[in-house]
Amino acid sequence: MKLFSITKLGMKLREFGQRRAGCIALLLAFVLGMMPSPLSARDFTPSCSSSSGTVKPVEAAIAAAGLWDCTKAASNLDRTGNLDHERHFYRFDLNPSQDSPKFMISRVAKFRSLAVAAIGDGAPVIENHDFTDLKATYFDRQFIVPLPRITPDTRSIVVMVERPTQRSTLDYMRLTDTPPGVGEADRNALILIALCTGLMLMPMMFDFTFFRVLRRPFILWHAALVVAMALQLVTTSGLYLTLFDANLNVVRVMTIGSFSAMVFAGAMFSTTFIEPGKLPERIRRAVQIASGSFMLISIIHMLGIDALGQFPSLAFYFLAVPLMFLFVSMFASALWAGSIAVRYLIVGLGPIMLVGAIRAVSFIIPGMPTVDANEIFLLATQIEVLATTLGVASRFLTLKLERDKVRAEKNVMADLVDHDPLTGLLNRRAIESRFSDLREQGFNTFAVLDLDKFKEINDDFGHQKGDEVLKACASALTNETNRDTIAVRLGGEEFILMIRGQMPVEQAEALRSAIPLRVAHLVPGLDRPVTASMGIIEIPERDFTGMGFNNLYARADRLLYEAKETGRNKSIHERLVSFGGNGSESQPQVA
Repeated sequence: MKLFSITKLGMKLREFGQRRAGCIALLLAFVLGMMPSPLSARDFTPSCSSSSGTVKPVEAAIAAAGLWDCTKAASNLDRTGNLDHERHFYRFDLNPSQDSPKFMISRVAKFRSLAVAAIGDGAPVIENHDFTDLKATYFDRQFIVPLPRITPDTRSIVVMVERPTQRSTLDYMRLTDTPPGVGEADRNALILIALCTGLMLMPMMFDFTFFRVLRRPFILWHAALVVAMALQLVTTSGLYLTLFDANLNVVRVMTIGSFSAMVFAGAMFSTTFIEPGKLPERIRRAVQIASGSFMLISIIHMLGIDALGQFPSLAFYFLAVPLMFLFVSMFASALWAGSIAVRYLIVGLGPIMLVGAIRAVSFIIPGMPTVDANEIFLLATQIEVLATTLGVASRFLTLKLERDKVRAEKNVMADLVDHDPLTGLLNRRAIESRFSDLREQGFNTFAVLDLDKFKEINDDFGHQKGDEVLKACASALTNETNRDTIAVRLGGEEFILMIRGQMPVEQAEALRSAIPLRVAHLVPGLDRPVTASMGIIEIPERDFTGMGFNNLYARADRLLYEAKETGRNKSIHERLVSFGGNGSESQPQVA
């Protein structure tokens, strides 16, 4: 019943995904339409910039930046500045017709420090900030810096960034009078992003339910992938700020860590999800090793070691390129081999890979502003979760059907091994393996039964007629409604009975006595009755737990042959009254 319910759950999940895909697409389109623009008409963008490798005092350098002539080509805004330079200066000329800005906003990337200065007629008003002192804000992994007090004679704002390791901080620098997340549109967008995150996490309960039935690693890797994507979405959107504030170093670690975990979990999920035999082992290993290497580089990148400079971020993005080619090669190989699972992976992971490609290429190409493509990432995560969850449900149903088929075949084989093929009774192997359990269930009477002069029946009427007699005998010893008697064919014409309940000796004798009538009824053509002799042992419930099958069989077999030697067609039984290392006492009786 439990497995049947799980199967129905998987089918319902697959049906749910197929019917709800259009609704989710409309919701995402609405979300993307509600996403705030990173640059509003009221924001100030840099007028000009410069990079410098000199180490002259910050105050002097900022004062010089305030005197630039931004109309000259030599001092126009330069977005191809060399990150090897120590300092990068950006000047924002204020517009008297606009409200004065209150904040500087940019994207989080590792740098040593940042200075913001208000330039006017007097001495510059400079405020210095270490990287770890700055606070994050909502959307696009941004951070916010309050500007120095602006007076009527303030003409410009100069921002100096010292030792940046990526261009994203420089590319997205701007001034604004309203911080992100304050306006109604921003709040609505955050609510919708939170809704999408919740939708992403819902399939996890299906993963854990499926894993209880099928202990397959790809189910857990899928859950890990969903968690990593949700963490990446929460980090890039700033949803975590509703719970706690975070400095930029924490945001860096969360962003890099969740993205690298997403890549690694995606690789492990893909390589374990594709059906066995549908993916060359060398490609599987290559993807796993490359994703592990990417995870190692990500850890080094997260540490933010100043002495390494740009190397960790360069390695982080450059290693992503061959890793994506390995993913493409994996998908192509599996698709060529006829994999069904890889089709779900292509639909699900394709948009995520597109986001990764955009981020890597924009970082690698000189002069191109870095692009996070977070809006595409939001859409990609929903597509990924929908497609791969349907894939997991489909694969679950396939594997479960295969497992149930194997179990059914195994049960059939076990049944054949434990049963006599002629009579259908249990055989000696079955009764020996279950003997202790049967004793604990109260089967305390053990009988060995043998047909009298059975060899003469085979000699006179043939083995086929002898087989019919054996089957008729088995029919006499069994009754589907009687759960207190177990009949076993030991071999040849010899049978075993194990009996529990009231008056077990009388029960055994009644079964033995029924054999002649049953054989006469079921096997026509015999000119003689077929009788049986039997030896019976009654075992007390206590003090005999140590007596095994072979001991009891030997005792009952001795009584059986005593019955045969004294005239056949009778039973001899004895009741054991004690048993120990020195032997036993019994009370033999003849029936």
